[in-house]
Amino acid sequence: LGNNQISNALSISYAMGDFDISIGGTQVEDDSEGMEDYKRTVNEASLNYNMNDNCSVGIKYATDDNGGEEEAKYMWMTLSVTP
Repeated sequence: LGNNQISNALSISYAMGDFDISIGGTQVEDDSEGMEDYKRTVNEASLNYNMNDNCSVGIKYATDDNGGEEEAKYMWMTLSVTP
């Protein structure tokens, strides 16, 4: 973060057996001259499932308003394998 920038973040995680659930959000504000009204908000949620000791699959959903009116939405899936 630069000068006059404030970041607030909150994240909640819960694990139950083979499932992990996580929800989080971040908000950035800039109080620099000419940027007093700038706010950017990012939210994300994820769900992971551990298939065995070395393999898991997950899905993540995120939104980002990029500091403007229009919100960008992202969703992706991950497969993790460790030797």
